[in-house]
Amino acid sequence: MSLSALRIIADVSDPQKLRILDSFFSQRPANQGLYFRGDKNLVEFFPVIANTGSSSPAWLPATVAAADLQLGIGDADLASAGGTAALNYDSNGTGLTAIAYNVSAGTLQTALNANAAVIATGQTVAVTLLATGIYKIAWSGVGVKVLIQGDAALLTPESVCSADWSQEGTASLKAIQLLRFLQRPFVFVDSWTALSGATATVTTLRVGSLSAKAMFSVSISPLPYAGSFAIGNSGAMAFNGTETDWQTALGTGWTALKTGDAQLTIERTTAAVYALVSGDVDVTGLSVYSGFRGTMNFNITALFERFATETGADFETSLHLLNDDGTNIDTLNYSPVTLHRSLLSSGSASPSNWNNGFYTKVQADVLLAALASFLAATVSTAGDTALAKSNAVNKTQTLRLTVSAGAGAYARTVSLSVTNCAAGDVARVTLLMPASVNPLIQIRNATSGGTLLYSMAGTGTALSQSLQFTYNGTAWESDQ
Repeated sequence: MSLSALRIIADVSDPQKLRILDSFFSQRPANQGLYFRGDKNLVEFFPVIANTGSSSPAWLPATVAAADLQLGIGDADLASAGGTAALNYDSNGTGLTAIAYNVSAGTLQTALNANAAVIATGQTVAVTLLATGIYKIAWSGVGVKVLIQGDAALLTPESVCSADWSQEGTASLKAIQLLRFLQRPFVFVDSWTALSGATATVTTLRVGSLSAKAMFSVSISPLPYAGSFAIGNSGAMAFNGTETDWQTALGTGWTALKTGDAQLTIERTTAAVYALVSGDVDVTGLSVYSGFRGTMNFNITALFERFATETGADFETSLHLLNDDGTNIDTLNYSPVTLHRSLLSSGSASPSNWNNGFYTKVQADVLLAALASFLAATVSTAGDTALAKSNAVNKTQTLRLTVSAGAGAYARTVSLSVTNCAAGDVARVTLLMPASVNPLIQIRNATSGGTLLYSMAGTGTALSQSLQFTYNGTAWESDQ
């Protein structure tokens, strides 16, 4: 196990006793105040079931597919607060590409029943609003149907559009599905790397020499629950052996200090050059608790808003572990946990230091620098020079265009892109014109063929011209 990851051992054997466990070898639940902090944004999750055949070990690995596992930390079932979702039935999205986050049941029903793929089934659907953002969609007749799917990319804050069956359609049953427009939790993990099979890691703590005893740390991950391992030509070292047991198995020439479950520090008893690598540890005889590792993602808008209302450094919320196989969503675990404000500094979408609600000078400088962008270019032939925002944060763009005489008369456009633009954005263009009548500069909205905003022809005299344009929410306007 990685010390940089937060380990979660979850009992998934009994849905009536959902809990996070203190260890693999105990029935005790973990402390209710399980913290999620910014210094540990990696999560290792181990699903287990009760060992009914024996009291030792207390738990055995449970089978969960990495692709179906979702972890969320935050208030459950918060409805999306804005934006639209794009729906489709059987890959047909006609009339369903901009469904409002708070669409009424009647409007959604009308839109679905007008969809060509729904019409092709020969049936209609009835839509019922069960709760804000949650809709029941019931088919009018029996038979197998496919799920109505959705893309939540344009919902805000960051959201999911989930679809699953309340009742699958069969030859004798009508299909009923639930469609949800819900905010993602404050913190979520939806992509995992499976941890299966034992792996040994050897770290050299002291290099052996003629005057120094070699020292190494050995750790095995994931945690074993049965079997034995060997280091070099040692005897069998039981997965749960005592320090004395492991010392005996290592034999003459070693001293051993047990530092944790499947972790120990070993030292040579005499000074000499000695090397030990991970491949020298034989772990093939171990059975381990298979699990998953994932990286926390952040619904950063919702997380900031929640911490803005908190007077303390942390608050209690809920951890949800779900198994979503694309047809049904089952709860694997639901437990109280605590989120710490330092989480705001652990993700790439967050500032590097929340600093009790204030930005540091370095952060403020970065944010201010992002407000403006600058482009310099030199032209001497026909064509287009595009001035585009590098990101939505930019409010001011500046182009310094050096215009050369060229080989003969030519027209050059400057297109002011509308991508990422918002009302009030400003574009500044400085034209450095040559002592020539050859060039004609045309500044246009959106594209090289867009509305002409300003034009300037060469006069035969070198001069400079400073221009400004403002975005009105729909298009660029000339301020000249």
